[in-house]
Amino acid sequence: LPEESHRMLGELCARLTDERLLIGSAPIMAEVRSRVYSLAISLWELCSSGRDAGAQSRLVRRAAAMLRESADDLPDRDENIEEVARRLGYGKSRLYSLFTHEVGMAPNDYRQRVRIKRCCERLTGTSDSITAIGIDNGFHSSQYFSRVFKKYVGLTPTEYRALFRLQ
Repeated sequence: LPEESHRMLGELCARLTDERLLIGSAPIMAEVRSRVYSLAISLWELCSSGRDAGAQSRLVRRAAAMLRESADDLPDRDENIEEVARRLGYGKSRLYSLFTHEVGMAPNDYRQRVRIKRCCERLTGTSDSITAIGIDNGFHSSQYFSRVFKKYVGLTPTEYRALFRLQ
């Protein structure tokens, strides 16, 4: 595993021993959930980067790479899943089926998780506005960004930043 993944795993393990987790502390549970998501995305990226080429078919590795690149694009250049499938020479349903089977989630969910991970990194590592972070990562409004972020992380971007901000 890369050094960053080792670090994230260590932080997750430290949080799992926090007594507040056992009594159901919502902020601690949200932090653990966030760290699990970040670690899982890092591991999926590791597998799809070709270092573990036997784990996924060539189609799924290429689709994952395209979805990560698409997550980097500005919102107006965001490719939809049909376009990704077309560029790979497959139908949308075939791509969805293979991707979901091999990765464990639908392609659009994968791309959304990549975006959320990047947002988490910027929320804790920069003082950029929450709106700018959301827009830069393909969310069309701060309200939509906040709603999707809370769905995946369990906290709003503001709550997440306050909880995990690097001092």
